[in-house]
Amino acid sequence: MEPIQILFISLPYLMATALALLVVLFAGAAIGRPFLLLAVYMAVFFTFPQSSYGIEAVFASAPIYSRGSGQLVFPFVLWGLLLGLAWTWIGRRFARDLPTGTPAVQGWLAAWCLLLVMHVAAALAVGAGAKAALSQNGFVHIPWMAPLVLLMLWCAVSSRTPKHETVARLLVFAGLLKGGFGLVRWIAFGGDPSNIYANVERLNVKLTFFDIADNQVCLIALAAATSLLLVRRSERVSRFWEVLCSVTAAVCLASIVLSYRRTAWGGLLLVALLFFLLLPAKRRFTFALIVVPPLMAALLFLADQRLAKSPFTGFEKFFADLLQTASGGDTTRRLELRLAWEAFQNSPITGVGSWGRFAAGHQIPWQTGEDAGAFVHSGLLHVALKSGLIGLCLLGGLVTAIVLQVRAALKVDSAGARALALAGAAGLLFMIPDFIFGTPVPQTRTTQLIAFCIGLPCMVVAAERAAALRHSLGSLHRRPRVALWAAQSVRSAQ
Repeated sequence: MEPIQILFISLPYLMATALALLVVLFAGAAIGRPFLLLAVYMAVFFTFPQSSYGIEAVFASAPIYSRGSGQLVFPFVLWGLLLGLAWTWIGRRFARDLPTGTPAVQGWLAAWCLLLVMHVAAALAVGAGAKAALSQNGFVHIPWMAPLVLLMLWCAVSSRTPKHETVARLLVFAGLLKGGFGLVRWIAFGGDPSNIYANVERLNVKLTFFDIADNQVCLIALAAATSLLLVRRSERVSRFWEVLCSVTAAVCLASIVLSYRRTAWGGLLLVALLFFLLLPAKRRFTFALIVVPPLMAALLFLADQRLAKSPFTGFEKFFADLLQTASGGDTTRRLELRLAWEAFQNSPITGVGSWGRFAAGHQIPWQTGEDAGAFVHSGLLHVALKSGLIGLCLLGGLVTAIVLQVRAALKVDSAGARALALAGAAGLLFMIPDFIFGTPVPQTRTTQLIAFCIGLPCMVVAAERAAALRHSLGSLHRRPRVALWAAQSVRSAQ
């Protein structure tokens, strides 16, 4: 046998061996550094889109977020999250890291996990099956937020000193890469191929990103960069980072505006309002004068292109698919919402179940096959449909806990901490229009990015508490007689 033949035969085995060695080396490096696991995991969600709606390619590759979900119920990427969480737990046992405490956010996410278990039990009781109850068309992705938030909390308390500014700068850099890619593709390569407006509606528009999650990544970086530059900055930022943050803010803002997504535009305006309120009074007038007029002018111009074929005029064009037709009938989007609302009214307390669906879903063009009637173009109504008033109450409790956590994080007197808190808050505000009018709940990527935004202010608070606890324990260790008793008391209080 020729040497070249031997090489080709052995090449797959050599590659598998090399990959296994890389995994072992990475696992060894990450066991005491959970930030590495978090960075690799989030790099997947920052990079790869999930939506292929409107793409013209005959054979479109399956997104990474669905790989493995056929046999394993959940995709590989989520199993990887659990594996990373377990590996971090083992590392914490060796390092004896400080406890994270139990923020209210974790409690509400745990309640969602319990609700999912109850729905699985109910599905087994009525013969629907556990797999149907755990389908992505239910609310399974909300409980899946809990492992990511917990991993972020463990990352926060694993370092001797808070790494707020390092994480904030990584977000800025990641957003610059994402927004820069979108703009270069828009300028030179015709924009995002997943373009329903051009490919289906035949509008003469090209866009940066159709996937709302790509726009959310840009928004997170935009918020972090703007915070480092403008909002109550008490620490000096180097000239290099001032320039980089300014470029990132401009690139990410342009990328979001050129997405042609109405939910992205609405979320951007909510975030602009947040920063306006947080700016010092002296800077608000400058912000309103310099930023708001050109932003509104750009949005109105692009909205006119995006809604060129709408039968409505004026402001009604923006909500054309939610209004009645000229003959007084329902548009398809309005019909979908009405059918889902009627199904919710028939079972308002518990909903139709995570496996359930609304009737007559086949009347909606995009409700086809097994998914007909299983999801709704409204995250809020989707939660109500699947889990009833119980789910809405849990959602309200989670939102309240997030608001309180953001307020606590904003009190930390650090530019990096404030940037992370505002990036998380802005990322969640940005998703409000999509949560009302879009389909975020059935999407793995969108819900995991929402969980990431929830975790950012939680990381800030946990890291500051851990730093204060280490400082107090360090002081007590200089007094040996009370050190052990005090350490045990502080730990039990957590």
